[in-house]
Formats: sequence, structure tokens, C-alpha cells
Amino acid sequence: MTENGGGLRLYIQSPLIVLNEGDYGGDPSRASAVTITGSGIQKKTTTVMDDFRWNVEVDERLFSLDPPQSYEIERRTFEVGSGGESDLTDALKMWVELSGGGYPSDINDLGDEAVLTPVLITRFDGDDRPGDELAAAGKAAHVLIGGMYFAQERKVEGSWGYAGERVDPGDAEAPLCWWKIEETDKYRVVYGDLHIGELDLEELEKRLK
Repeated sequence: MTENGGGLRLYIQSPLIVLNEGDYGGDPSRASAVTITGSGIQKKTTTVMDDFRWNVEVDERLFSLDPPQSYEIERRTFEVGSGGESDLTDALKMWVELSGGGYPSDINDLGDEAVLTPVLITRFDGDDRPGDELAAAGKAAHVLIGGMYFAQERKVEGSWGYAGERVDPGDAEAPLCWWKIEETDKYRVVYGDLHIGELDLEELEKRLK
């Protein structure tokens, strides 16, 4: 947060994926946004808010949660709880399934709209049910962003490493990503086959050569 003249300017960084039903053969005016906010270092989307005013009298009707009668209400359910390490492995597994190739070259690709949206369109567009396809793409995006968010938290702690470009899916010996375990000399390591183990720094460095 920085000062901006007489007000404040607040910078919020968060991953954001916007999916449009038109990309799945449906109504282009219908869209779905997928995001997770909180700590992290994702750089793809930045929201700037300024010209703050405090204690201004406003009409309470502006805060009504009742939608206008002409609006159609659509309800969806997503799992939003954090599964920790499983969020990461689930996201990486889904990426391989969706892309039909290897792991992302950069872990932030899991939440990069420019990278991810074409993958979701290619995977889910096809059976002439645009609403269902959009919903399925949204659920997949939640999984992918959840994995990226877990990685971001490890980056904030300063102990994250990733080698997606060098590791083939299914390789049980090659470290794919790793982070230091608090108050120990060990590292948690996710391997190419997505099983998780622990290594000390010396052994980890040997496997990365």
C-alpha cells in the first residue's frame, strides 16, 4: 500500500482466470471467474484501487444482496479448502492430463490466463453442452490455481525449487519440485511420478545434476 496524494493506492496481486461460455459454443455474455486471493507472489494480475474516502454516508440499499428480478441465479459448488501438498500434486497431475504433454515449464503457468485458457478450451469444448463445459473448465481451473497457490506460499518462505522442463511424468527418481521443511535440514521433494519424499540438501543437489 502506498500514499497517493490525499488518498491511498492499494496493490493486490492474485491469479485470475476468466472463462467465457462463448468459447465453448454458448452465450458469449456469460462468463465465470476463477481466483484465489491471499499471500503469494503471482505477478500476472494486478488490481489497483485508489481515491479512498472514509466514513461517507451512503444509501444502504446499495448493499442489498437481493438480485434484480430480471437476473437469473446460477448456483455452483467448489471445494475451497486447502489440501496442502495434495493441492500441488493434484494440479500437476491435472496439467499433464489436460495438456497431453509434460509438466509446465513454469509453475505459475498453472494460473496464467494466457497459458491456461487455451488448454481449457481445447480440453472441454466439444459435446454441445456449453454450460456444463464451462462448469467443468472452472472446476479444473480451481484445481490448477490451488496447486500454484501452494507453490507461491513456499516461494514466500524462500525455499521453493522447480524443474518442470527437465522432468518427465512418471519419473520416480527425478525431483520435480522441492521446499525446505521448517526447523530441519530436510527438503520435501515431489518426484516426476508425483510421489513425495524427503532428502537432505546434499542428496537433493546430487539428484539435480
